[in-house]
Amino acid sequence: MKTIVTITLNPAIDKSSSVVHVVAEHKLYCTPPRFEPGGGGVNVSRAIKKLGGNSRLLYPAGGLTGKRLQELLDEEGLNHRPFPIEGVNRESLVILEESTGRQYRFGMPGPKLRKKQWDQFLQELSAMAPPPDYVVASGYLIKPNVREFRELVGEEIKEESQIKAEAQKMVRNGRCEVLVISLGAAGALAVSKDFAEHIVPPTVPIISKVGAGDSMVAGLTLSLALGKPIRESVLFGVAAGTAAVMTPGTELCRREDTERLYAGMITGH
Repeated sequence: MKTIVTITLNPAIDKSSSVVHVVAEHKLYCTPPRFEPGGGGVNVSRAIKKLGGNSRLLYPAGGLTGKRLQELLDEEGLNHRPFPIEGVNRESLVILEESTGRQYRFGMPGPKLRKKQWDQFLQELSAMAPPPDYVVASGYLIKPNVREFRELVGEEIKEESQIKAEAQKMVRNGRCEVLVISLGAAGALAVSKDFAEHIVPPTVPIISKVGAGDSMVAGLTLSLALGKPIRESVLFGVAAGTAAVMTPGTELCRREDTERLYAGMITGH
C-alpha cells in the first residue's frame, strides 16, 4: 500500500450530546457528552483506519485541549505527529434535538499559526523518507462541495451541466488532474481528462450527516493508495460517505457498511 499523510491545521475536540427540545432562554439538560478528535485531516485519518488502512497525521497542538486531543488520538491507535503551538486548540459542539431529529452544530474558532509553525509542517513533510505518495491537503486531486466549487470558479452555477462544464474546463486548463465534487445526497461528480461521471449513492437511512465529507475523502484516498483506478476509488469514497450518514452523532463511516454499499454499487444492486 502506498503511504498517506494527512495535514490538519485547525484540529478540534468534537463534543456531541442530545436533548429532548432546544428551547431559547431555558436551561437544557443534555445526555452525557461524547468526546472525539475532529477536524478535516483528523477525521480522514480516523476513517482510513476504520476502513482498514493506515496514514500519518500532522497537526498543531496547544493548551489543555491540545493535550486531550493527543490522548484521544492515542486511544484510537492513530499514527500522529503533533507540533506544539502557543495557542489553544478549539472545540466544537453537536447537539441532537431528540424530538425532531434536527442537529445543531457549533464550531469554535481555532488558534492562528505563525510562519515558523507553517515551516515546521513543510520541514516535516520534506524530511519524510520515503516521501508520502498521497498528502491530504491540496494538489493532485481536489474534492470541494458545490458551495466551495462555486466560490472556486467565482460564478453562481446551479445546474449539474454547468458544474460539469466548469469542472472539465478546470481539468483541461491543468489546474488539477482530478476533480470530485460532492453533491450531498445526490452523490458526487467525478471529472478527469478521461471521463466525467455523476455517481449516485445508494439510498440509506440518514441518522447524521457529520463526517460524511471526511469519510468520502478517506475512502477515496485509501482506495487510490491501494492502487485502484480513479473511478473505483470515487465509488468507494461515495460508499464511505454514505456509510457515515448511517452512524449517530460525530461517528464516522463503518468498514462493514462501506464495503457492503461499495459492493452493491459495483454490481448495480
